[in-house]
Amino acid sequence: MAKKHRFDAKKPTAQKMTNGSGTTRPTLPRQAQLPGTEQVRNRKLDAVCHGLAEVRSSDAQNRMDELAYKASALREMAEKGVDSYTANGIRLDRLKGADKLAVHIAKDQVSAAPSGTPVEEAEV
Repeated sequence: MAKKHRFDAKKPTAQKMTNGSGTTRPTLPRQAQLPGTEQVRNRKLDAVCHGLAEVRSSDAQNRMDELAYKASALREMAEKGVDSYTANGIRLDRLKGADKLAVHIAKDQVSAAPSGTPVEEAEV
């Protein structure tokens, strides 16, 4: 039989952790924060955090709006039988065999776009 290591020992369960009288140990309440130990407020950092929170909130809303536009475009393209559509420098490609829409920057707009512009695919 293999020798047991100290790491193989089982950890005590709540039933085994008793105070001798057969009852479990009561948990102590946390100590209240002492006056003067709270974090000092920094107005510049507060403003930065507030700005970041607003940006993240607007980004989340923009992502939801973009998904809604993509779903609408995919539905319209499927109903009309359109496989590719270009307008306002954006090219929409419906991928056959899957309910997906690929969104690209149109080739005539590539020179104005930064190099390595990502291609997005929406699954709806």
